[in-house]
Amino acid sequence: AAANISGEPFQLWAGPVGFAAGAEWRSESIVAVADARSEANGWQTGNRKGTRGEIEVKEVYGEVNLPLIADQPWTRALDLNGAIRYTDYSSSGGVVTWKVGATWEIVDGLLVRGTRSRDIRAGNLGELFTAVSTATTSGLRNPVSGESSPALVVTRGNPTLSPEEADTWTAGVSYSPGWLDGFRFSVDYYNIQINGAIGTLTPQQIVDRCFLDQLDQFCALVQTNASGRITQVETTQLNLNKFETSGLDFEALYRTPLDLSDSLRGDLSLRLLANYVEKLATTAAINAQVTDPAGEYTTPHWSVFGTIGYNVGRLRTVLDLRWYEGGAINNTLTEGAISATGVNINHVDSTFYANTTLTYTLDEAKDQEIFLRINNLFNTWPPFPSNGGDIFDELGRNFRIGFRSAI
Repeated sequence: AAANISGEPFQLWAGPVGFAAGAEWRSESIVAVADARSEANGWQTGNRKGTRGEIEVKEVYGEVNLPLIADQPWTRALDLNGAIRYTDYSSSGGVVTWKVGATWEIVDGLLVRGTRSRDIRAGNLGELFTAVSTATTSGLRNPVSGESSPALVVTRGNPTLSPEEADTWTAGVSYSPGWLDGFRFSVDYYNIQINGAIGTLTPQQIVDRCFLDQLDQFCALVQTNASGRITQVETTQLNLNKFETSGLDFEALYRTPLDLSDSLRGDLSLRLLANYVEKLATTAAINAQVTDPAGEYTTPHWSVFGTIGYNVGRLRTVLDLRWYEGGAINNTLTEGAISATGVNINHVDSTFYANTTLTYTLDEAKDQEIFLRINNLFNTWPPFPSNGGDIFDELGRNFRIGFRSAI
């Protein structure tokens, strides 16, 4: 249930003041059941258990936008905006969030913006009430002895999670010059520090925080046998002590008519997106070692995405490109070192992918079309090792041909 009101209650010297306020109530619940054999741990792996849980949320908020300057000889516009919200979670209590920001249009097409905010996120139903499940992993490594052995991994939810709290700074510039129609460029800086961040550590990270940092809260999640070999690790959602990330986002866009010839008169579009990740640092607990995978090949410092599109008549062509900077396989390992953290190879080169799509419309109404999609045009292999999550293509070059028709 929700109630909201918005409008422009009065004018300032630079324009109308925008205002919004509201209240909301919601209730969310989850119920899951499992077969009797899973409840009795009768399967070799999985054994997912039933679960039940409910949370109730009540919120009130207010927002305001204040125009301070408009259409002056030395600047086009300056606006301030702010918002505040109070949220009460049945699972963890009340929290206050807020935001203060400004936008400044210096001249036509040149805009500067900045925001400072306090943000929160409470645990969702999955994080609070994930049903218990089990699996076996074959590669847990004792960082002290260097021994690797299989172990049981038990996963469960955590109904005692507190909301994570973030201090966020963003600032950016966008430019759309009047002398180049169809062009737009923007760059944005972000710096986010989350305290009590909700997240999970991998079984290996839990083992490392126990054996290397000797933290009781993580050692309580690790079981060993009489010889000291790791036999079980429990993973659950945690309020991690701190998470910090910072970086830059870039975007450039250009659209223009293009006349290659009388028969190839069409529209050209170019778009480039780039992200530089400076930091992705997690501190799992007070006095714990900081883990920062930024710069590893699965979370590279630089990721660049581009698209080139050309439409002529009934034919549409798109070439989309992806480039990931190379980097270390694991920032915690040292290449060539003779130690428990030593490794022979700890670097992966950059990776480049190209995909293309051709689409041809069969009728004037554009209700029917045929298309050809070629993924991984140059048949680029994933880097070694290939456990790169979702960013790398493990299929190789593949084709898709299809027909679409509106009903």
